[in-house]
Amino acid sequence: MAEELGLGVVPWGPLGQGVLTGKYNGFTPEGAQEALKRVSASADRAEQAEAIDVDTRRAKVALGELDPKNSQVAREVASIAEELGRSSAQVALNWVLQKPGVTSALFGCRKPEQLHDVLAALDFTLGEDAMGRLDGLSTVDLGFPQRWGGGHFLTDGGTKIVSSW
Repeated sequence: MAEELGLGVVPWGPLGQGVLTGKYNGFTPEGAQEALKRVSASADRAEQAEAIDVDTRRAKVALGELDPKNSQVAREVASIAEELGRSSAQVALNWVLQKPGVTSALFGCRKPEQLHDVLAALDFTLGEDAMGRLDGLSTVDLGFPQRWGGGHFLTDGGTKIVSSW
């Protein structure tokens, strides 16, 4: 909608509460639910980090969002990062910044090293293959009415609106 109306987009949380940095890639969705129980029983954030052996401030949010699809996207970000010799955070932010209509992104860092790492996302451009791999895994099924019967009602098969009511 923003692209169609010529509006800029500023995504908040483009690193998915840390999920796209790769630090949760050791968890399966089932393991994340078990870890979430340990985190919920922790008295403070230091205990949370210790309970799951991950340096984090958003464990409850991140673990709660680790479903099969999000885990798959995070693993693909890590795979592309390894191929390019980049960090997962750099690949994730670069991916977001290349999306049509995105003018900038809001992210948070607790340490200077994290800021320097994320800013290095501006030093390269993901190729079509990497963008396609990530876009393909993260596509959201719009459901009804966008997919009515076997065809597409309001879209061209992706996210661009080609007709309206």
